[in-house]
Amino acid sequence: MSSFLFIPMLYLAAVLQTWFAIRWDALGVGPNLLVLVGFSWLTQAGSRRGLLVAALAGLVSDLNSPMPLGWAVALFAGFAYGVVWLRQRICLDSFPAQLGVVWSAAAGITLAQGLLSMWSAQAPATWSMLVQRSALVGLYTMCVAIPILVFVFWRRDPQKQFG
Repeated sequence: MSSFLFIPMLYLAAVLQTWFAIRWDALGVGPNLLVLVGFSWLTQAGSRRGLLVAALAGLVSDLNSPMPLGWAVALFAGFAYGVVWLRQRICLDSFPAQLGVVWSAAAGITLAQGLLSMWSAQAPATWSMLVQRSALVGLYTMCVAIPILVFVFWRRDPQKQFG
């Protein structure tokens, strides 16, 4: 994937996330499109440059968040480092593995942000509510990722020739 395409996609994800947040709310949660763009790009990237891409998605998330500046960058970069570390040990090139990466990143980042806001007394929350909300955000983000990743896999895999 071209690096020049990432910035417009990240901008579009940020606009859609803020604009459609109320419109596609289901069970009190919505998809995290910045995680979707950052970690889908990370799984498609063949190098460690994907860490920078995920951190940049975290910066955009930071700019749209009421939390202190820098928390989302750290969370996105930390989870991206975990994906790169895991990718060195197992193959994450399959469709289910990439869906798993998107789900775990969205759920993990949402849980970590909820814990940070709970401990900094910005929002009262219970553990069960944070876990449930994180799992639902991960599931919702993964469901939104399915058609995108299907398209990416369709474009990436070479067409079989008869002959």
